[in-house]
Amino acid sequence: MSIRLRPHHLLCMLAYSGKGYTDAFVANYDTVMARLNGREEIRIVSGPDDICTALLGAVSGKVETGFPSETATKPETSEPDCHCHNQSILARDADAAAEVSKRLGRPIAEGETLVVDHATLAILRAGFKDGSIRTACGAYESSAACEWHALCSEIAAHGFRSAKLSPPRHDE
Repeated sequence: MSIRLRPHHLLCMLAYSGKGYTDAFVANYDTVMARLNGREEIRIVSGPDDICTALLGAVSGKVETGFPSETATKPETSEPDCHCHNQSILARDADAAAEVSKRLGRPIAEGETLVVDHATLAILRAGFKDGSIRTACGAYESSAACEWHALCSEIAAHGFRSAKLSPPRHDE
């Protein structure tokens, strides 16, 4: 089974350090990170993904692990302030998809798959650190900025040492 990720979560995964919206969100994200560190394949989705599940209500097709099945679509939100379907988040996904696609030299669109190998992680982290793939994150000073922008910038500035996504061995 693939890890379902929306495009802007390709950026979030780079600097995720164990902080999140709720304890359930963090526990779920930690599970996703363990799967990513196991080099499980990522499938790009449009809308809520495996990271979003802790903020979402019952989804038809949810599997026992708590992750939506490959056929689950548009789950209802259970958190009143859940932003998963907001237009601003969809725009963030579009920005991330365009920039990551350009940086990797391959399509990042619904249904595409990738594995975060050593080269891919190095390319993404370099782009994240230099800001060339962070339009989706918004400018820190603007109201459109992601609320995690400052934390992620600090993590990137320190070489991603506190990030939970571990670099693969060079032979992977």
